[in-house]
Formats: sequence, C-alpha cells, structure tokens
Amino acid sequence: MLFVHTVSYKLQASALLPYKIFPATPKLPRIFAKIHPKYKTPYVSILVVAAITGLLIYLLTLKDLSSLVNFGALTAFALLHVSLAYRFVKIENRPALAVVPGIGFLLTGAIWYGLDIFAKEVGLIWLTIGIVYLAYITRGFKVKTILPVE
Repeated sequence: MLFVHTVSYKLQASALLPYKIFPATPKLPRIFAKIHPKYKTPYVSILVVAAITGLLIYLLTLKDLSSLVNFGALTAFALLHVSLAYRFVKIENRPALAVVPGIGFLLTGAIWYGLDIFAKEVGLIWLTIGIVYLAYITRGFKVKTILPVE
C-alpha cells in the first residue's frame, strides 16, 4: 500500500512540475499551463505524465525503472556538489569549504559508477538532449537563464 501511495504522490508531483514552473520558465510549451475549467487542475500536464509513465511501466522492468531514477538522482547530487564547490572557490573565495562537496562528489560518483549500463546509456542520452535543448533556448549559452542565481 505504501508503494502505491508513493507512486501516486510522485505522479502528482511530476504532473504539477511543468505547471508550477511555467511562469518562471516560459520556454516550456504553453499547453502545460492549461487549467481544466471544472476541476482547476493542469489536466494536460497530468495526462502527458500519466501517458509517459504508463508507457514506461509497460516497456521497462522495475529494476530498469529504479536504475533510471537512481541515475537521475545521483547525477543531480553530483552536479549539486560541483556547483557548491564552484560557489565556495569562485564566488565566496573560500576554497577550504570546497573539500566537503568534493568528498560528496567522489562518493556520489562511486555509487553512480555501480549503476546498470542501461541506466547510464539512457540517462546520458536524456542528459545530452537536455543540454542541447538548453543550448538552443539560451542561443548557445549566450543568454542567461530566467531564474536568478545569487
């Protein structure tokens, strides 16, 4: 029962994400911001996430799905550690503080190394698509993103 509740919660969060970040990121298709007149929910976003999730559940095993989720989480943590180290060294000029994120990056990298090859291949393809899309919407990384970073 806990598994069903967790999956339901994750689906709801995934469906609401495009709707919630649309005002800050107008680069997403406007259709994701469309609200159902009666239920006041972002129904297009919910339907798209449900369709993608249903397709993935049908095509992949639980092991493959969990490996893909782990790839995403570990990659995000690794990039978080790199950004934190960059902030400590370049922005705050306190390189000694970069040791902890450096250790975190190495530990995350060691766990990431042990992931399935399937998760790494699919995850890296997806990451590459994301980087290419980011390059496109920022005109080759020349235009700053809309979200301010302090």
